[in-house]
Amino acid sequence: MHIGFDAQMAFTNGTGLGHYSRTLLYSLAELYPAYHFHLFTQEQTDRVRINAFKNVQVYAPNAASSAEEKEYWMQYTVIDIIEQKGISVYHGLSHELPIGLPNTPCKSIVTVHDLLHERYPEIFTQKHHSNYTKKLQQACADADMVLAISEATRQDFEAMYAVPSGKLRVAVQSCNPAFYNRFSKVQLAEIATKYSLPPQFYLYVSNILTYKNLMVIVQAMHLLGADSLPLVVLGNGTDYKYQLQQYIQEHGLTHKVFFVSEMEAANSEGFRHATDLPAIYQLADCLIYPSFFEGWGIPVLEAMCAQIPVIASNTSSMPEVGGETVFYFDPYSADSLVTAIQQLANKPLVQENIAKAFQRSKVFNATDCAKRVHDLYTQLLQ
Repeated sequence: MHIGFDAQMAFTNGTGLGHYSRTLLYSLAELYPAYHFHLFTQEQTDRVRINAFKNVQVYAPNAASSAEEKEYWMQYTVIDIIEQKGISVYHGLSHELPIGLPNTPCKSIVTVHDLLHERYPEIFTQKHHSNYTKKLQQACADADMVLAISEATRQDFEAMYAVPSGKLRVAVQSCNPAFYNRFSKVQLAEIATKYSLPPQFYLYVSNILTYKNLMVIVQAMHLLGADSLPLVVLGNGTDYKYQLQQYIQEHGLTHKVFFVSEMEAANSEGFRHATDLPAIYQLADCLIYPSFFEGWGIPVLEAMCAQIPVIASNTSSMPEVGGETVFYFDPYSADSLVTAIQQLANKPLVQENIAKAFQRSKVFNATDCAKRVHDLYTQLLQ
């Protein structure tokens, strides 16, 4: 079987969309060595380990092409390659498909991660929002199947978009199996030194954007006072980060909040490719994931695999990931987060949650998640 992918996020995105794409692509390539996987991207980078697989081929426009030429190539020229190579299924891994795909014999599926642009339109420029909406609507109209990565996303999608119910499927997201790896004390000490990590800390893993709600953590730290651990932030931002830094400075928390993106180690290959991330998780006392809205919330699953406690918002998809194994709180209330943090003092409960979370994480293992997606491909071809 020849399967094509819009792999732009795999090559260019270092956060959730990229992790989803890379984990799925690697899992499929390993599980089905007799298949041929064709990856299409506007820009080829070293984020994808293409040399690890003999059954993977990458296609990209000339690197010297203009942004407009690369966009045209991805939207239209890809169709010619799909037909030339006899690709039977094309999977848009992030909300879009090339134009004209229904006019070919190739079946198509598009993954919808979330409807962030509908929930929080203010974080998009008007042009970006309009272009994003147009591409998503076109992809959903053209696709033979629309894949939501969570039940929460499916419900949002049904409420906001007119997609025939027969097209819509749910296939949940996994995470990199590397988060199951256990590291020695020596290895952990090396990572702690590399990133100048404090002996104990809360961990935040995400971009620093308004809806990601990092502010509630520093507000809770202020309320906790001397009882608060330091916070290590893996992620970056602009305007919202400036607001956070102002609050941190005004409330005397500068010595307690560490932005890894501002450290020299952030330029290392281990950070850029996230290979150091599993060890950083294991060094943390807990992950705090305060987002108002997520299509899936992959750091919650990563922490469950890494066997550390998780404190997460009780909204959107987070309970779908964590089940009854996570300490939940109201993301609109710093007091609620303080209460959740204080539960970490109950060591027997914490250990029970960690054990249950680790077992639950196996439901979302990369192999089974890839097999479920593969089953959808075979359904399309029947």
